[in-house]
Amino acid sequence: MILGPKYANIIRNDTRMSFRWWIFDELHGNLPGFEPFKELAHTGIINDMIKTKMSHSLDALTEPVASETVASLKTIFTEEQEWHTLKLKQAIAAIVAQVTGRAFLGHDFCREPAWRDDIVRWSYQMITAARELHTWPKFLRPIVVWILPSCKKLRETVDVARRNLEPVIKERHATIAARKEKGESGETGSCALDWLEEVAQGRQYDPIAMQICLAFVGMDTTADLVFHVISDLSQDQKLINALREEIKSTMEGKTFTKQELQNLKLLDSVIKESQRLRPTGKVSMHRIANETLKLPGDIHVRKGTYLGISTTHMMDSSVWPDGEHFDGYRFLKLRQNPEKANTALLVSTSPDHLGFGYGKMACPGRFFVANELKIILCHFLMMYDFQITEPYEKHSGLYGYMTSPSSDTEITLRRRDASSGDAW
Repeated sequence: MILGPKYANIIRNDTRMSFRWWIFDELHGNLPGFEPFKELAHTGIINDMIKTKMSHSLDALTEPVASETVASLKTIFTEEQEWHTLKLKQAIAAIVAQVTGRAFLGHDFCREPAWRDDIVRWSYQMITAARELHTWPKFLRPIVVWILPSCKKLRETVDVARRNLEPVIKERHATIAARKEKGESGETGSCALDWLEEVAQGRQYDPIAMQICLAFVGMDTTADLVFHVISDLSQDQKLINALREEIKSTMEGKTFTKQELQNLKLLDSVIKESQRLRPTGKVSMHRIANETLKLPGDIHVRKGTYLGISTTHMMDSSVWPDGEHFDGYRFLKLRQNPEKANTALLVSTSPDHLGFGYGKMACPGRFFVANELKIILCHFLMMYDFQITEPYEKHSGLYGYMTSPSSDTEITLRRRDASSGDAW
């Protein structure tokens, strides 16, 4: 059931509906290969970890994320000063997987190509397998999941990820236990491996499925948004130049702090504008009804019904002036309006901009994601010249109600000369 924008305020905090259980149901969390979504729905540990640990560690994560960004860009986009061409979606996915992995798995393992490849592969395979399962009646899916080749590949990838990650988790847990035996603090607190154990407080969970889930939710939509920002910027060299000037004047020491990231107001506006024009799909605020209920307007909703809010108003010129066109300065200008300044920030949510959802179930990790996006884009803009020659309208496509970047889009880029003083 797709509801109009006016219902965003009505359902945003309604506990009779659940986002986590919508994910579990929509993405087959009860079936083998899809176990990460069972962890997300059943335990609540991920939400607790993000709210109580990760969100309070943003300052501590900033520099590690920045250093990992540089390492991943140099590896994947290379330091070649001659023009060269890469598939943009695949390159960005690998970069974001490594950078996000720094926060979730720590310094050493996030750089393991095997783990990075596992996560990217599982993400793509999961989407394909989930779509194929939806073509079958629900009661047959527990049988069909063992037959479909896409589901078999998904299970195999989970098994490989387990073999790769299990020794790392065991070693980490042994280190914490040894510290406790010596009377030292068992809380190392540097990544999600530690945080999950701390917030679980005896609740049972599958740490490997949990890490796959974290990697997916941290990589998938973030990588798509980086793709869209780069795609939008490729059409406007003046805006690129303005962003580089903002970055140079704000980040004089090339070191990132919370305050400096907040001062990147034009970049904040550009990212939010890309997210406005290209949200993850035509529907946001996904929910499943936990009970039969009635909404205003005499709308009857049966238990188990999927609900969501249409996002088409985010491109509507009656809501946003000239709403069909990209304006990187849109939210920077909106900050100057005292009545709307608070909703102009990238991390802000509102009924008119559902990029991070809205209400009680809005994305809890958006504060980390906002910092990560800015760090990646700062380094990318200062380190590379780039162009995308493919027609703009082919950069992304619509699959059902979901928007996805094109796997065929190519970026041509070269390393900028850091000795000039205008580049990093």
